[in-house]
Amino acid sequence: GDDLRGVRIEDARRVDGRLLAAGESGAPLVVTAAGETMAAARALCYERVARVRMPNVFFRNDIGHSFDADVAALRGWGYL
Repeated sequence: GDDLRGVRIEDARRVDGRLLAAGESGAPLVVTAAGETMAAARALCYERVARVRMPNVFFRNDIGHSFDADVAALRGWGYL
């Protein structure tokens, strides 16, 4: 569908009616999600990534994997 929640165009520009990667980050899109748990948020994020249609697309598939192990440190630093 046309649901673009959690999908944000970042380093891209429109040229002749097409969106092209621009700038130096190499990240024309940022995809995010929230959920009751990190696993739920991660699953929703990758559902959103699966809907992106872009030639030669690549994405990280390790985001959030170490979160459960890092929770104690994040709490200790006051982030949680």
